[in-house]
Amino acid sequence: MTTTQYIRLLLIAIWFASAQLCSYAQNGSVDTTSKTRHWQARYVNYNERASKFHVEQLVAPIVFIGAGATIMAVPKLHKAIDRPVREKVLNMGLAEEPIGDYLQYVPAVTAYALNVAGLKGKHRYLDATVILATSWATMGVIVNATKYSVRRFRPDGSNRKSFVSGHTATAFMGAEFLRREYWDTHPWIGVMGYAFATTVGVSRVLNNRHWTSDVIAGAGVGILSVQVAYWLFPPLQRLIYGVRKDGTPKRNLVVQASPWYDGRSGGASLNMVF
Repeated sequence: MTTTQYIRLLLIAIWFASAQLCSYAQNGSVDTTSKTRHWQARYVNYNERASKFHVEQLVAPIVFIGAGATIMAVPKLHKAIDRPVREKVLNMGLAEEPIGDYLQYVPAVTAYALNVAGLKGKHRYLDATVILATSWATMGVIVNATKYSVRRFRPDGSNRKSFVSGHTATAFMGAEFLRREYWDTHPWIGVMGYAFATTVGVSRVLNNRHWTSDVIAGAGVGILSVQVAYWLFPPLQRLIYGVRKDGTPKRNLVVQASPWYDGRSGGASLNMVF
């Protein structure tokens, strides 16, 4: 089994186990004879300050993105920071390691693993999924738009998709999501997520795939994407649950999940009834 297949199977297993737990929470027992799980998703008004726009929420991502862009754009800074680091990497003669290809997903997957293990974050499973999916979509748009607009050569000269680092953005997106969900109760989880994300960023530089400035900006993009997702969550939540103006839901969302794996391939179907 390849590493990609292993990660895919792990995600399916997390989804399946989560459905089991939802079934247990609702019915008091788990039916082990069926692969289909049902649970009722109900609207919760979290009323969070984090979901409202505040200028200070932009400080960290702007600092990271601005620093990376400045180092790239100012020749003196590029020569003083990017090039010396690259020269040291080349002198080390390290073989390219694909560790960053897999570690970039660890923080995000960890959020689901913790939920399955019973360590709940601020938001319930479905709501957290909406936030994470919005973060991922936002990050993907920003990263790809920037790569194809800036067209910066990678240090190894392989292509012109260097700025910003998508791997680093993905990792810091997951790390910031972990921090936001668990910081009040388990701050060490957020620290662990940022440690993994930093490892990913360093690996991209050591593999000569990115300049240091690419990684710094990528971290800012990842953090910003999560912030945008938290801002967008209240209207998305009202749209999904069909909430009235007085805050009460017009309907409940019923979700039916059917994961499957036949030993060689796997997948899942998801049906939502409004």
